[in-house]
Amino acid sequence: MGIFVEPFDLPVSTVTVSVNLDYPAGGKLDAPIDGMAQLLRETRRMQFVRLDLFQHGELILAANGVLRKVPRT
Repeated sequence: MGIFVEPFDLPVSTVTVSVNLDYPAGGKLDAPIDGMAQLLRETRRMQFVRLDLFQHGELILAANGVLRKVPRT
């Protein structure tokens, strides 16, 4: 999940703590997928994220997750 919301210029990385995926519709292999990630809430150590993936304007994946921030080394 973190790859969708992690800015590359911050000194932290993320680890997925939990993720919930729902597939309301099937996707097709020959069409592009568009996505939208939203940071719902952020605390000192955690990020709460929502992710939606669309194909031809139709929602094909909805996800919610919790990410733990860890310092980059």
